[in-house]
Amino acid sequence: MQKTATQLYYRSVAFRLLEYIDAHLQYDITPDLLSDHVYVSKDHLAVIFSQMQQESVGKYIKRARLERAAALMTYTRRSLSQVAEQVGYSGKHALSKSFQQYFGNSPGRYRKRLCYLKDSPNVIMDGIGSEEEYIDLINENFAFSYRIEELHDHYTLCRPLRMVPALLRHHFSYVDYLQEAGKDFAGAGIDARFVVRPYDSVNFTAAAYFNMHHGLLLHKSKLTQLPEAMRRENLLCAVKSGKYLVLDIPAGEADAQIKKYTTLFRENLIGRQRAFDIEDFCTFLLPGDNQDCAGQFYIFLKE
Repeated sequence: MQKTATQLYYRSVAFRLLEYIDAHLQYDITPDLLSDHVYVSKDHLAVIFSQMQQESVGKYIKRARLERAAALMTYTRRSLSQVAEQVGYSGKHALSKSFQQYFGNSPGRYRKRLCYLKDSPNVIMDGIGSEEEYIDLINENFAFSYRIEELHDHYTLCRPLRMVPALLRHHFSYVDYLQEAGKDFAGAGIDARFVVRPYDSVNFTAAAYFNMHHGLLLHKSKLTQLPEAMRRENLLCAVKSGKYLVLDIPAGEADAQIKKYTTLFRENLIGRQRAFDIEDFCTFLLPGDNQDCAGQFYIFLKE
């Protein structure tokens, strides 16, 4: 049984590695670079990461790159060559080969039509029971309101939750978890909004690995105001700077509305209709803080 101090240290190292990998997928990520980044030997780093993430560093990097490629192919108009460059592959042929081996289908299939994957986190969390139900949902006509907002120099400070395994546990309540997380982060006492951010892909990550993040969206000027323990024990990730499409989630029972409308915004407006031309697929949710709106869903548009 590890001591609490050791567990906190391992968590801190794993979080710094995840932060670095997430920000550098387009580059060559070597064991030496990771070791230097966290000041831990390569062997010890491998042990810490595997223990905290239940997979090796190499497997995680490959998975993150290919799942990111799948999302970019599905939701953006970037070419396969552009996607390959963005996720750290030498070219479109190298990406296509790895993609085919990993997903069992070519990248083009993900561009041609949205795929119903019955074991995806999206389907499990939203309780979608069949492909017909999924197709009906993403073809639904619905009214929506939106605005364009620019974000620069923002970060999310969050605790990760292995979402699908948590939902399958007895006595786990996501509503209770959200309330607890909200209270914990409110204790920071700084000007920031509570944020929910999918860290992995809701359609392309294996359900057992899918992480959803809960915490704070804050400007970099607020980072120095964070309690040291909060900074050390949570994952800090940069938010892509640029213009965001902000879609309002209608008022109603919060959990049901958020599930339905985030799927509609993502799969219907962006995936099927291509109603907005996005350059990258980065999303997060700010839960509503008034009775007129259940939240705002942010999708990155362009730099």
